[in-house]
Amino acid sequence: MVGRYEDVEYLANNFQNKYWLRQQPETRTLNLAGRDNTPAGDNFIDKVRIKVSGSRRGIAPFARIVSFKFTGEVPIGYREGGSHTLPWSFPQGFNDIVPGMVGTYQGFPIVVTGKRDEKLR
Repeated sequence: MVGRYEDVEYLANNFQNKYWLRQQPETRTLNLAGRDNTPAGDNFIDKVRIKVSGSRRGIAPFARIVSFKFTGEVPIGYREGGSHTLPWSFPQGFNDIVPGMVGTYQGFPIVVTGKRDEKLR
């Protein structure tokens, strides 16, 4: 079920810049290749919010994202057969994520359908 939002730290690919990311707590349950999507922390050094959705044409920074579909039962509140997109808040493990990779989200089986790297200007 879609939950409230929390503010967490997003660590950029350079391992130096830290941004403020607003996500739902269940985003942490995305698990791919044995790695969960635990945020980097809650110390927003740059105090700049990194975006997850919307047009990537602007000057705002955009997070790394992973898109997936459920392969079996779907959690309450989510679309069956629909594509879902979540931020991946820590650089480690992102390069290992590939379309077709299987994992879990909220304990339900998923398959990765795509990903996009962060975009910082």
